[in-house]
Amino acid sequence: MAGAVVHGLFSPGATLPCIGASAGISGVLAYYALTYPMARIGFFLWMVRWVQFPAIAMLALFLLTEFLGAWQQVSGFGDVSSLAHLGGLAVGIGAALAVRMTRNRPMDFETSQEDPPAG
Repeated sequence: MAGAVVHGLFSPGATLPCIGASAGISGVLAYYALTYPMARIGFFLWMVRWVQFPAIAMLALFLLTEFLGAWQQVSGFGDVSSLAHLGGLAVGIGAALAVRMTRNRPMDFETSQEDPPAG
């Protein structure tokens, strides 16, 4: 819902509908990265190899690409609503901060006190 709201507020002239779950997935990514900042997230780079980075670094990279995409979207280019992704990220960040505050634990970007879920 937050993604659709941000999409509508900052891109009111958009002619394409805002459909999909990518804003929600963006929120889950943000929450995970702030809860387990040093957990390794891996992906395959075409013609390179399998690479892994800390979750917090992946979140920073994702934020950068989404801000660039949002700039393009507001300028009238692109068919992907990066603004919706940023709305989902904002909700995920807010949820992670709210959980941390209710548990009376500071944000720890050096080490994670808990192991990420196995999977």
